[in-house]
Amino acid sequence: MARRLDEITSTVEKEILSGDFAVGELINEIALGERFGVSRTPVREALLKLSVTGLVKLVPGRGAVVVGISLQRVFESYEVLGELQGMAAMLATKRMTAFGLAQLLALHNEIQACVEADDRAAYELLDTRFHDLIAQSAANEVLVEHIEDCKRIVAAVRHASIESHPSLTAVYAEHERLIDAMRTGDAEAARQAMRDHIKLRGGVASKLVATWQEQSIKAPA
Repeated sequence: MARRLDEITSTVEKEILSGDFAVGELINEIALGERFGVSRTPVREALLKLSVTGLVKLVPGRGAVVVGISLQRVFESYEVLGELQGMAAMLATKRMTAFGLAQLLALHNEIQACVEADDRAAYELLDTRFHDLIAQSAANEVLVEHIEDCKRIVAAVRHASIESHPSLTAVYAEHERLIDAMRTGDAEAARQAMRDHIKLRGGVASKLVATWQEQSIKAPA
């Protein structure tokens, strides 16, 4: 059932981002259930997950209404996120405790195992913890709040880009560069490594959405 739920969530997520579902459209739960051969329960659970990322809005008495996200907003959000997380990496390098750094290195090693196994679900969870630990270690609550705002906007696109990425090895190498800078206490290098990392991830996500939208436009009615 969990695999079926992930399939429904991933498919609807992609179709919203590509424009197959129009902004403002009410998603038909019954039709979606028939399409995937499931009851309305997993459909509603999938729509609930999509509401958390902001792609749909659950309206009492109506159901799930598509909110969507534009390619421009994806690009702009990643642009800001790169600067914010770069600042977090710089501050964390200066302020992180020895215990915090040990936790970060342990997470980095766990992520390596996920990369080698190509376990993308586990990778996504650990990657979130990795970046959250850096943000928290920056010891700046205002900065963390702004980072979380941007992350909410790109959450669905981030998930889709991880799922479709040809290889996680390159992503891990970006983390390695960041870890090396933080371990040696080079705050500026850590900042630049994080900015480059987010810029590259944002580029992948933006191209993915652009491709989906182009395919949707070209698709026959």
